[in-house]
Amino acid sequence: MNARQPIFIALDIEATAPGTEAGEIIEIGIVRFSLDSDVWETYSSPVHPGGIIPHRIHRLTGIREEDLRNAPHFSEVQSAVATLLQGGAIVGHSIAFDRKRLEHHGVTAPGPWIDTLELAALLLPELSSHSLSTVAQALGIPITIHHRALEDAEVTATVFRALFARLERLPPPTLLGLASIIQANEWPLRHIFNLAVERGVTTQHIPVLRPSSAHGDIGRELPHLSSNDIEPLQPARTRTPLTPEDLGQVWSPQGRLARTFPGYEERDYQRTLSEHIAGAFNKSEWLIAEAGTGTGKTLAYLVPAALWALHNGERVVISTNTINLQDQILTKDVPDLERALGSHLTVQILKGRQNYLCLLRWMEFRSRRALELPLTVPEARALGKILVWLLHTETGDVADVALNGEELGIWSQIMATQETCVNDACAFKRRGQCFLFNARRRAEAAHLVIVNHALLLADLISNSRVVPEFQHLVIDEAHQLEQQATSSLSVILSRRDLTALLSDLMPPESERSHQQPLLLRLHRYISNDTVSSARLLQDIEATGKAAQEVRAASDYLFNALEGQLFLNGASTSEEILRVTQQVRATEQWQIVMTAADHWNDLASHLHERLDSLQDKLEKLPQTVREGIEEHRGLLASLAQRWREVRSQLSGLVDTATDDHKVYWLSGSQGQPLTVHSAPLDVRSVLREQLYEPCDTVILTSATLSVDRSFTYITDRLGLNQRAATLSIPSPFNYREQVLLLDLEDLLEPQAPQYTVQLHQALIEFARGSEGRGLVLFTANATLRAAQRAIAPELARDGITVLAQGIDGSRQHLVATLRHQQRVFLLGSASFWEGIDVPGEALSALAIVRLPFAVPTDPVFAARSEQYARPFDEYAVPQAIVRFRQGFGRLIRRATDRGVLLILDSRIRTKSYGRRFLQSLPQCTRRTTTIRHIHTETAAWLHHR
Repeated sequence: MNARQPIFIALDIEATAPGTEAGEIIEIGIVRFSLDSDVWETYSSPVHPGGIIPHRIHRLTGIREEDLRNAPHFSEVQSAVATLLQGGAIVGHSIAFDRKRLEHHGVTAPGPWIDTLELAALLLPELSSHSLSTVAQALGIPITIHHRALEDAEVTATVFRALFARLERLPPPTLLGLASIIQANEWPLRHIFNLAVERGVTTQHIPVLRPSSAHGDIGRELPHLSSNDIEPLQPARTRTPLTPEDLGQVWSPQGRLARTFPGYEERDYQRTLSEHIAGAFNKSEWLIAEAGTGTGKTLAYLVPAALWALHNGERVVISTNTINLQDQILTKDVPDLERALGSHLTVQILKGRQNYLCLLRWMEFRSRRALELPLTVPEARALGKILVWLLHTETGDVADVALNGEELGIWSQIMATQETCVNDACAFKRRGQCFLFNARRRAEAAHLVIVNHALLLADLISNSRVVPEFQHLVIDEAHQLEQQATSSLSVILSRRDLTALLSDLMPPESERSHQQPLLLRLHRYISNDTVSSARLLQDIEATGKAAQEVRAASDYLFNALEGQLFLNGASTSEEILRVTQQVRATEQWQIVMTAADHWNDLASHLHERLDSLQDKLEKLPQTVREGIEEHRGLLASLAQRWREVRSQLSGLVDTATDDHKVYWLSGSQGQPLTVHSAPLDVRSVLREQLYEPCDTVILTSATLSVDRSFTYITDRLGLNQRAATLSIPSPFNYREQVLLLDLEDLLEPQAPQYTVQLHQALIEFARGSEGRGLVLFTANATLRAAQRAIAPELARDGITVLAQGIDGSRQHLVATLRHQQRVFLLGSASFWEGIDVPGEALSALAIVRLPFAVPTDPVFAARSEQYARPFDEYAVPQAIVRFRQGFGRLIRRATDRGVLLILDSRIRTKSYGRRFLQSLPQCTRRTTTIRHIHTETAAWLHHR
């Protein structure tokens, strides 16, 4: 490319299948331009597609079939297009699609091909979307016509020029860093980075520096991160209780909410719930509060929590299970509350360590990769985005940088971990530049601290102290607390995990040309320092040798474990072996014990070597220690991780292990064996480490009771008689709003013809509701089979079937259901809760099977053994809670109207089915047949 006046060519193609490589071209637009001149050469032509134009394309572009009746075929414009694409860099938004379309028609161009979407994701990482219109709006570029080729090409050219101007304004170390990390890389943006550097040097904007110096001292380049001036919240000398007047000033028809929000209507149930929660704060009580859908429970607990924190200077921690609820609290409920209270309410969201960038690991990663093989394109993209993002991020939260797909693979190598933070001497922490530490400092100064269950529990269990101390806790979505506590106390360890940990210390000889492990880098530094002793070098070498010995022993141990898992022959499906005392007592398990004893001896030796090496490094002169500060911190983290791995594997093979954990092996042929452990019981942990240190504990959800009793949930969550209970019903009129269809001709799920019936029922249901529906599955295989069976049939009716795991992310699928007509959504797992689609968009809900846990799940099986009647006392209550959550997706506001279809005949034929039905509100119930689902559904939704 000519550094002085390079030519760029903006390209846009409209086709019959936008966003894919398929479809026929219907319009093409080309703009030839330069960076410094406003004189542009443009070209535009309609193209006859040789077929029909789908209705959705007409709605998107405004192009009709009659508009293209006399248009040239692409072969007639091919030569002109090919000529215009020569002699410059070709620019487009998601350019790969257009490039492949042209190549399919025989048009090639040398390029380079520059994607403005990639460039925007790099330079505007704060945007949640990088569509052309979103990027243009962020840059202040007007768009008057959408989805027409020439207009979009002109916008693309303008966007590119604006983005390049931003690139040129980057600080020199960042710009040089971008250029240096991709010199031997195939990422097309390298041409743009190099051009920016060349133009900067030519105009004396950028000094001529060695590429290696572009890495710089990142800590000193980020002064905006310092949190040393943040003052923590100061508790009042004496507590001030909340009074009825305090709450009345907020909730009454003449109160602050009414004055802030026109049309505000007082809700008795919401105010009642809020008053009980305020009473719990005043009396230092534990309260279990079930609040039906539509109660407004989030604001009901936020009001007393905020008032308590403001009056008493004591933070309140609020924990949710889903990100959706966290976002709702932070972006909607808290701002509403602030406006109503007229006070400065400080709120801080905290996430798990893995969400924050660790600057220590980031620097180590960049210095290590500088010595290794060239970066892959996804690695280059990830590093480039993070380089630019670091210039302005104050949180270091991965959610704020647009890493996608393979780029996320980098994050695990640079995110904060508990092991990394064992070293309090970290320079970034001392300077007040550690993202994780800064988030905690801001939380110490906040009235309300928003966390999720996973962080709350992991923090307590590991004593990692990310969440500041608190005495008041609100747990929303409390029905998920046991599962999250189980996950936080669980361990998953594979051969690959073990190998990766050892490779970070010292990989096999064959891999050392591809990476520079910690011990080799430490050895190289120490050997160049005359102050350090030869004995220290010997210790480093001995530690590396110990790691190699453990690697060999680990292979032997995992081979022995695989022998146990596949004892009865290889299997292509996943095998699971629960390691009970009976399994440990078998003769075959002795092979594992022999391998484990050998492994443990060598692992113990490595442990000793790591501890000894750390001690010797700490005794080095200060000037030498400062030179290896990064290495010492990483060595401490690896040593900590190694201690954990030893403990985890020891529990698996120790015949004297206690009965408080469940162990199992899983794997299949071609997939690595994985070792698992989970707690059998989390009640004592929750009670002793979570509830008892608190004065106030509020647990709330829409689904906490079973058989109109809280006995099941109080037992599972370890809540003693100190906890009071409260049940607030939903304000909705379910008898008027919901029709429950009972199918008298539906077979048992195990019946051979059940699947045929299921698919026919779903087709009839979707037709009756005109899409606008959600189907909840308990198995992904059943979901995929249904999608294959019903999608073609419903397409004839203009109904689009979308399926989880096939048609996009959960967020995308829900947004499509919410905003597009005639959509029928199939979901499992996470779709049973946290989905909020009010109005007609979700008018039909089908539950395919009652959501029982898989009986062979090791944790479920082990916990079942604790009950005299495990099915009635454990399996059914657990399934009822999930069933009620699924039902809660249907009616989200008082004006909603919907149909519930349960496609599991056991709800009618089995005695326990009555318990599921009784757990639901009083709905209108009708018995019908599969053939009449269509008419019954349509009649209810149209009030007939």
